[in-house]
Amino acid sequence: MKNQKMHKLYQDLKTLTELNGIVSNEKEVSSFLQQTIQLEAKKDYLGSLVYSYGKGMKVMLSAHIDEVGMMVTQITPEGFLKFQTIGKLSGFNLVNQKFLVTTKTNKLLGVLNANPNHFNDKDLNQKNLYLDLGFKSLKDAQAAGISVGDMITPFEPLQPLGESKVFGKALDNRLGVLALKEILNKKLDLKVNLNVAFTVQGEVGIKGAKTTAYMVEPDLAISLEAIPANDTPGGDKTGNQLGMGPQIVFYDSGLIAHHGLRNYVIDIAKKHQIPYQETSIQHEASDAAQMSLSKSGAASLVIGIPVRYTHSHTSVADLNDLENTMLLLEKVLESLDDQKVTEIIY
Repeated sequence: MKNQKMHKLYQDLKTLTELNGIVSNEKEVSSFLQQTIQLEAKKDYLGSLVYSYGKGMKVMLSAHIDEVGMMVTQITPEGFLKFQTIGKLSGFNLVNQKFLVTTKTNKLLGVLNANPNHFNDKDLNQKNLYLDLGFKSLKDAQAAGISVGDMITPFEPLQPLGESKVFGKALDNRLGVLALKEILNKKLDLKVNLNVAFTVQGEVGIKGAKTTAYMVEPDLAISLEAIPANDTPGGDKTGNQLGMGPQIVFYDSGLIAHHGLRNYVIDIAKKHQIPYQETSIQHEASDAAQMSLSKSGAASLVIGIPVRYTHSHTSVADLNDLENTMLLLEKVLESLDDQKVTEIIY
């Protein structure tokens, strides 16, 4: 990493990404956040955390803490594990990769594969895939503590890539989680009531965003999300490039961005010379879709951190984008007061 600040970001992100937490099993991540954030959290019954401070109109920031993965559905007589994917995972991203199985008492490493007869299938069907942990039998697997429902996560420790890039698992959405954690621990001097939500079950149904928004009843809401970069050969890189700054999302499948809030964030970026991109998401929704509908509604927006190869073992991100996203959020928050929030909404 090119400097001390960037190195710290890398180390903090490495710690977060190497925690394991699929949808409905995020406790490893939430426990870490509660240990390292210097405020008391409110909780919903799904496992989401909400941290609040300041007085005035309510501004809500969110990032989902879960990652894509799998869960054990069956142990075969030969000791292999069958599974159910949790979140969008393609068979092509799974075969010959290492996975970690988290049992009630242990963590066990294995490799995922398919019957050789199925390698030429148009799509590697989940029913033909299995996880090999080296067991000889069902009895051996059970003796090691394996049981139906155990969490399975990709195994790929975060590593540097070039001068400022990194690759590893769970960058979607631990990048957003780290950004909000850093903002909370800075304890900015604000003129609004800030509510930071670390939401669960984002990859399947964006459920934690719904419950936490109902708790907070925000006036303004911003979801921080990892958004696919498309700057590889043959891709349309407009608005979706690594190293070009946070992505201001004008449309996703669950939300058309609030025009006043979107324009305001862009104006702040221009004022402080923070690089940014504008983009849309065609086939997915984020936390902001749920937050926008809470109680009387909230002026809502998605801000993205571009990530290549999302929902795979080895996603790639640029720490410059993370740094600029945090800077943009800080400048937006510091500029707000009740009058400004009212002007943005109406």
